[in-house]
Amino acid sequence: MEIRRARDVMVPIGEYPHVSMEVTIAEAIKMFLDGSHDIEVNAGRKSLPRALLVIGTHHELIGILRRRDIMRGLEPGFFHSVGADRESEIFSVRHDPNLAEFSFDHMLGPMKNRAAKAIATVIQPIRITVREDDHLFKIIDAMVDGNVSLIPVLENGRVTGAVRTVDVLEEVSRLIR
Repeated sequence: MEIRRARDVMVPIGEYPHVSMEVTIAEAIKMFLDGSHDIEVNAGRKSLPRALLVIGTHHELIGILRRRDIMRGLEPGFFHSVGADRESEIFSVRHDPNLAEFSFDHMLGPMKNRAAKAIATVIQPIRITVREDDHLFKIIDAMVDGNVSLIPVLENGRVTGAVRTVDVLEEVSRLIR
């Protein structure tokens, strides 16, 4: 049986949703929800993207934007966790998201303002990549060890595609039959 490589299971970058850093959070939300970036898996079945790759003008990989990163970017600042610089406080008070209900109208305006910011404020760095000729077991190991469900595929420093867990599972399913 032929060894399967990243190039065999990846979604080519032309078919995988990607954006530039100048896109706003509001625009990214639309991209996730409008269905235009659904990825065909097999037999016409579509799959919503869980993340968008953030690509520079020369196809260099800048980062990744997940749905939860958008949520974090929209969240009011006082909801964020207590930082290490505040650990020495005598009384540490945890925020209560239920209090937002009391001032919904006051929170909506600032949320709209945060949605107008560029995604550069919320993207995550890429921790793991693979090359087009990396074999399936290396990809599986990288996904498990890195606790990631999407790995960008690079060739000569340029993004050529992305491997998702669903792609890997489909390939594994074929191999173990």
